[in-house]
Amino acid sequence: MTEDKIKVSICCATYNHEKYIRDSLEGFVSQKTDFKYEVIVHDDASTDKTADIIREYEQKYPDIIKPVYQKENQYSKKIRILPTYVYPKCRGEYVALCEGDDYWIDNEKLRKQVDFLDSNPDFSACAHNTLLFNQITSEKKEMYSPHDKTLGLEDVAEKTAYHTSSLMFRKKYLSNRPKFLDMVNMVGDYPLGIYLSLKGKIMRYGKVMSVYRINVEGSWTLRTSNSIACMKMHEETAAMLEEVNRYSEYKYNQLIKDIIKTKKSLARRCRFHAYIKNIFSKTGIKDMDKIRRFVYWRKK
Repeated sequence: MTEDKIKVSICCATYNHEKYIRDSLEGFVSQKTDFKYEVIVHDDASTDKTADIIREYEQKYPDIIKPVYQKENQYSKKIRILPTYVYPKCRGEYVALCEGDDYWIDNEKLRKQVDFLDSNPDFSACAHNTLLFNQITSEKKEMYSPHDKTLGLEDVAEKTAYHTSSLMFRKKYLSNRPKFLDMVNMVGDYPLGIYLSLKGKIMRYGKVMSVYRINVEGSWTLRTSNSIACMKMHEETAAMLEEVNRYSEYKYNQLIKDIIKTKKSLARRCRFHAYIKNIFSKTGIKDMDKIRRFVYWRKK
């Protein structure tokens, strides 16, 4: 190590990730760097052995692993974990993100991203390609193009342009956080991406350096698969984008208005889906394929 100052703070939120957290922690502590970094891992009162595994790594790597152990689950209280408990503890110049059921597969990931941000002050963040792994089917595929790309607001606002496990950004942007960052219930990565794109360009490397697990029990993907939850998320996202428009002084007015229109359309679709599902549940029909066929027939 060339200096004592912490260069990167890795933020990891976890809950009941006993099967996966070891992979995450190994990916963190195996990083090869010439600078110091820390891992702030927040366990949200897991009921399995997640906390025990974290303690094992805390004892083995006391200078790196800096845990936060909750006695009561904070997510169920609708408390935002990262801005409330994790970001305030960050000491690094840069912040890297990875949840407890995802993991890194390149031990030079931090060094590559730090080198880029150090050399490119006009970039607010740096991300990279990610491997999507289906926990049920074991299917694997790359999420994005294998070619490097510079991302702007249009890229991150219209669709997911990188996965959270790949993101590193400048910690200075955590100060004076705009209110739109907290307007979508329990969703922070999409507003954060928009915010960072307003502060500067974002580099996305084409190389795969992390793995994103889907269909993990209790994951965000499964929590938002419910039609009502999906509807609320799209409605809140539309309202959040209205605030983004005001925050950016309508510099991207047409782009944002078009995306708001899409989000409202998705919310209506989720509402209709929930309505139809409710009707069919009263008839005892729960087969979603039958419901979809009925909806398709009515549209013809």
